[in-house]
Amino acid sequence: MLQGLTALVTGGSRGIGGACARRLALAGARVVVTSRSQSEAESVAAKLHPHRSDDGEPLKHIGARCDVRRPDDVRELFQFIGAEITPDASPLAVVVNAAGVNHDALLMRMRLDQIDVRSR
Repeated sequence: MLQGLTALVTGGSRGIGGACARRLALAGARVVVTSRSQSEAESVAAKLHPHRSDDGEPLKHIGARCDVRRPDDVRELFQFIGAEITPDASPLAVVVNAAGVNHDALLMRMRLDQIDVRSR
C-alpha cells in the first residue's frame, strides 16, 4: 500500500510513535524514526520490517535524533531528509507527529510560552 513512499515518525522510538513506525514499515514505507536519542532511533529503525525497493534493493529505515521542542532540530531534520533520503527515493509522503511535550499544568495556569512552542 505504501510501497516506495517515505514516512517520518517523530517520537517513533516507543509508545504510539513506535507502533506507527512498525505499521508504516509493514505497509511498505521507508520509515524515518526520530527520538531525542540517536541510539534509540537507530535501534528502532534497525528492527523495523525490512523490504525492498522496486528494483529489488533492500531499503533501510533511518533513525535520526530530533527534539521537536527545538525548532533548529526540526529544520535540520527536514534538511537531512531532503538532502540525504528523498533525492533518490520518493518524496516525503507521510508525517506522523507522535512526539509530545508535557508541561504538566492546568491549561488555565499555563503561560503562553508553555503553549506556543514557536516562541522558544
